[in-house]
Amino acid sequence: MAVESGKKEQASGPERDEVQEDHLFVMAREMAIEIFEQGRTKEGALELAARALRFADRVIEDFESREPLSEPLACKAGCCYCCFYQVYLTPLEAFLIFHHVDKTYSRQEKLDFMDRIEKTLERTEGKSLEERALTRRETPCIFLAKGRCSVYPVRPFVCRALHSLSGDACKKALESNSRLVEVEGYAHRYDIFMTVKAGVEQVCKDRGCQVDTLLMARAMKRCLEDPSLSEAWMKGRGVVPAGFVPA
Repeated sequence: MAVESGKKEQASGPERDEVQEDHLFVMAREMAIEIFEQGRTKEGALELAARALRFADRVIEDFESREPLSEPLACKAGCCYCCFYQVYLTPLEAFLIFHHVDKTYSRQEKLDFMDRIEKTLERTEGKSLEERALTRRETPCIFLAKGRCSVYPVRPFVCRALHSLSGDACKKALESNSRLVEVEGYAHRYDIFMTVKAGVEQVCKDRGCQVDTLLMARAMKRCLEDPSLSEAWMKGRGVVPAGFVPA
């Protein structure tokens, strides 16, 4: 998983075969190619990220309408145990989230947001995964507000993939302070999101766009420093400085 200290044990349930996953990968690639061919612009980057996320959501909805889950998901609004793991994402996902922040946050909310970023980085930079696990409850996601995700409509792939069949298990995992946690869920959800993500990233990489994995707080700080990053990224210019990827 691309969530710090996170591991998921998969429950039995609907299964996807490799042929289906290959087809999904190809469809994600074709979608990305189509958008790149329309022009390498900031708008294109945002459209690519948004369409990829919507596409993966629709695939899961369609799949589960035909193959009902054997057990219901425990995830619901206000349940935020998973929001205390540091999230990693690609530049493309970061641009979409930052665009949402830029368009929906007030000036004061942006100032508070910058303060949360700095405090999170101060508490986590240079720390090992074991050290971070010990202070996990002190460093919630920078977008967690009153127990809810403030950027839920544009949350990244890994947050969409992360789910659980037991809220109690998630609570115990968070309170354990252990680097390795186990939460039961469905493999197909993770596979679908990661397959779509991989298809899009392959096209981005082929066109010279960076696909380095970034820490959420670092990525948002970088976007705040230079709001024009998305267009530079689409044109194949490096936007992530050396040492900016997670250790």
